[in-house]
Amino acid sequence: MLEDFINFVQKENLFKPDQKILIAVSGGIDSIILSKLFSLAKFNFGIAHVNFSLRGEESLADEVFVKKFAKTL
Repeated sequence: MLEDFINFVQKENLFKPDQKILIAVSGGIDSIILSKLFSLAKFNFGIAHVNFSLRGEESLADEVFVKKFAKTL
C-alpha cells in the first residue's frame, strides 16, 4: 500500500518533494490513514484539526485523539 501511494503521488506529480503539505485531520479513518501514509513515506507535512464543538463531548474526544495521534508521527 505504501509503495502504491508513493508511486501514485510521484506519477501524478501531486506536489514537489520540497513542498510542505497541510493535511486536515478529522479523526476519521480516511484522514488518519492519509497522515500515516505521509509519515511512512517521509513526506514533509503538517496536521490541522478544527474543533467547532458541534457534537459536544464527541468533538472534544476527536480533538484529543488527533493531538495524541499527531505526536506518534
